[in-house]
Amino acid sequence: MITARAGADVLMTREGYDRLRRELEALTTTARSDVAERLRAARDHGGNPAENGELMDAIDEQSLLEQRISALETRLASARVVAAAGDGTAGMGTRVRLRSRTAGIVEYELVGAGEADPGGGRISIDSPVGRAIAGRRPGETIEVETPRRVRRLELLSVEPVETGAGLAQAA
Repeated sequence: MITARAGADVLMTREGYDRLRRELEALTTTARSDVAERLRAARDHGGNPAENGELMDAIDEQSLLEQRISALETRLASARVVAAAGDGTAGMGTRVRLRSRTAGIVEYELVGAGEADPGGGRISIDSPVGRAIAGRRPGETIEVETPRRVRRLELLSVEPVETGAGLAQAA
């Protein structure tokens, strides 16, 4: 999770921003209501609160829920949505196809750090590969220093990602 400094922009794609807004909406409505009902039911059982495991679990769940809501509100408040430049260069909001000798052809969507999901085909623009290909055009060969070795990649294509058409769909 990204921790935003006061006044620092959190860069993200439109899809990532919309996904976080939907999550926040679900947490502040449905999830809060569900936890409140669970708390009421646990309190109705009475007894010593310290010995009421259901109540203690519901209180813990409420605390975690409120922490997540607070983190999302902070992140969204400092979010800056970045769209693809549209000039044919790799950057946030673009889908890139790369060729390497070891991995063959791979396809990634370049996203903000908090949206990355390498297994889902979404890599951070701040990752070693993301930094190396940012601003590059198809046909260029790029060397990327990774923890194990220097990788040589050929940038095959760069396309803007249409909103909602990302490689990893929101749940």
